[in-house]
Amino acid sequence: MNARFPSNKILTCVAASVLFACTFYQLPLFSVNQHTYFLHGLAQAGYGYLAGDWLGNQTDHIPVFSWLVAQVHRVGSPWLYQVVFGLLAALYAASLILIASSTAGPAAAPQSWQSRLSYLILFLALLTLLHGTWLLTPLRNVSVGGADPVALIQRLASLASSGVAGQSILGHYLQPSSFGVFLLASIACFLLRREYAAIVCAVVAASLHPTFVLHAGILTIVYMLVLMTEGRSRQALPLGLLALLLVLPILLYVMVNMQPESSALLARANAILVDERIPHHARISVWLSRGTWLKLAIVLAGIIAARHNRRLLLVLALCSGISIGLSLLQWVSDSNGFALLFPWRLSTWLVPVCTAILLGEAARRLLVVLQALPVRLAAPVTTGVVVLALGIVGFSGALGLHKTITGTGTANVQPDLLAQHAARQGSAGQTYLVPLHYYSFRLTAGLPVFIDWKSHPYRDVELIEWRERIQLARDFYSASTSTDAAQALAVIQAHAPVTHIIVKTGDEQRLEGIAAERVFQNEDYVLVKLGGG
Repeated sequence: MNARFPSNKILTCVAASVLFACTFYQLPLFSVNQHTYFLHGLAQAGYGYLAGDWLGNQTDHIPVFSWLVAQVHRVGSPWLYQVVFGLLAALYAASLILIASSTAGPAAAPQSWQSRLSYLILFLALLTLLHGTWLLTPLRNVSVGGADPVALIQRLASLASSGVAGQSILGHYLQPSSFGVFLLASIACFLLRREYAAIVCAVVAASLHPTFVLHAGILTIVYMLVLMTEGRSRQALPLGLLALLLVLPILLYVMVNMQPESSALLARANAILVDERIPHHARISVWLSRGTWLKLAIVLAGIIAARHNRRLLLVLALCSGISIGLSLLQWVSDSNGFALLFPWRLSTWLVPVCTAILLGEAARRLLVVLQALPVRLAAPVTTGVVVLALGIVGFSGALGLHKTITGTGTANVQPDLLAQHAARQGSAGQTYLVPLHYYSFRLTAGLPVFIDWKSHPYRDVELIEWRERIQLARDFYSASTSTDAAQALAVIQAHAPVTHIIVKTGDEQRLEGIAAERVFQNEDYVLVKLGGG
């Protein structure tokens, strides 16, 4: 790829990326993982009474992201979270456009500006269709020969745009892993021969989500090796030193603040994470499936398709080899600590990059076929197909943007009336005992909870205490009699004061014998205030 990138190409790429970002609709605030990753930042910014939450006072493993959340909250414009995510989605698209356009051989690359623009529109339409299969959801459950073709299409699209072990870069909401798009931007910069910019992008990803420190390190090593193969060994060392210098702050933060109390406690904490909390991410035997082999096939095909760009070929091949090698090493060693480095997580950007390369090849081949039509048909048919592709992008973008603005990007659009009531009645010193999977309560109400299953700390002693709290809550919610429930609550109160309890509607019998006042009830939950709460 030529290092120079004319301004008209930049503007076209930006416009295409913005259109894609609109298609990539966003869920309303406080969705899914945001209940975990926004906690520290919101607590720091004074949101509700979260400053008194136990988990909010444990070691923060994502300090830069928490700082970003706190700043947005202090500004008082929550829509800025969606703007940030929209910019990340646009960067994702721009990076894939640049990477995919770099793989054409000299004979296959579109020559005229009309051909290049047509290629871009066709590629963008394919990328939009890949990530916009949600448009087909109304057609779900329409059986064809006993099968659900829409569900199959959506499943295949998901496999082609995400990594193994249920991990991906872009979900449909802002979280630390969203900044993994900077790893794609790093590769794009490297292809443009902007090596120092490539390092900065990789470090940005690592700083916002320390899990990406390994990724940044691997990319840096690979970049250095590529430079050496190009006879630029003298430039390789400064590049590595810059990466080390820039990543040092987050690396030191993790080393100092996440330092284990002892090897025994660390081993116990690692076992809790790997075997109980996140085996679907950390155990190869759990996440290995037929879909995994399809992803590997996509990566292999993408590497082959990238053969005309030596830099990209080497980056993809070396990163894939390192990821597979480290994953096999973890499989053989069965080390929990090694598993929590997630060496297979490189697939979260390897798969979408290789898929984009294949989509780029498909767009080029389609353009060649259209232009090979008889002269009287080539121009009108090509124009028609390009206009149709642009219409797909525009229609998807309009619907996606509407979905984001109206907050209809989730199946559950009903307000949480219990959490809203609790927020209105909330005060300092309150702590709520909630069902373990009612994880949305904490941020929705802005009130401390005793514990929930979804959100957990990462430092060894804190994770062990989290597990103990989980067991205490389980003892209460699984008690077979009101007497057992009262005894379990007494143990909880000795561990940490609880002022309110939430139980599922129909399960109120466990509250018998407990001095409590019912303050709210709906079809899902009952909220009671303990005596003196």
